[in-house]
Amino acid sequence: MIKIVTLIENLVTSTGFIGEHGLSIYIELGDKKILLDTGLSSNFLHNAERLGVDISAVDYLIISHGHHDHIGGLIPFMAKNTRAEIILKKESTLPKFNGEWYIGHNPDIDFCSSRFQYIDDLLEIVPNLFIFPSIHSFFPVDSHKKGFLVENNGTKSSDLFDDELFLCIKNKGKLIIISSCSHNGISNICETARQHFGLPVERIIGGFHTKKDELQVVEHIANYFNNIAVEEVNTCHCTGVDKFAYLVKHCKATVSYNYTGSQILID
Repeated sequence: MIKIVTLIENLVTSTGFIGEHGLSIYIELGDKKILLDTGLSSNFLHNAERLGVDISAVDYLIISHGHHDHIGGLIPFMAKNTRAEIILKKESTLPKFNGEWYIGHNPDIDFCSSRFQYIDDLLEIVPNLFIFPSIHSFFPVDSHKKGFLVENNGTKSSDLFDDELFLCIKNKGKLIIISSCSHNGISNICETARQHFGLPVERIIGGFHTKKDELQVVEHIANYFNNIAVEEVNTCHCTGVDKFAYLVKHCKATVSYNYTGSQILID
């Protein structure tokens, strides 16, 4: 059984939960507990407690990229959990901006701590759960980087999102893709995994960063999903409500919104 729980996301539909512009997804696979991102603040801890998720028992924390709405709760996580290995790409530690607005990590984080593992190569952290640290650009139309900057050695330049990674679970001969923000494009992310494993994509979970995109981008994504015969799409966060509605209408897959507190169980 695979259990996937959205600890925090932009939308709340039930009393007692806290929502924020951010994303944190908890995964149970076998006897291992994995957290993908921490949202913007410590609020994910409140929701985790309400959902019966013990953050102190998490084995691995994976940071999808260095934006504050995904790494902002890292210090509260490290205070609550003293054992988990924290996996990310080194580029996530660089200062990040949206125009002049700083949207990177908390400067107080000690990235030299032995808890951090920096990866550049495909990594199977537990059986059948893989971290992909590289995303190939199969479809240039599906890219979401405009206006974002990164600072390296005191110089700002366009952010190519070399820090972005995603998760892929192999389950019964099919793939489950979990992507937090998809700055490099959800179709590129899925195709990277499809090409690597030669297996069909059963389910896609996460944000697609299409909120401010032109219609042609979401049209491409819907057509791609239909072409590869995805069965389930659980999207959220930076996809945009209008783009979500478009996917519901135009995708052959079952499309649902992955709001705060959502739980997905997969045999």
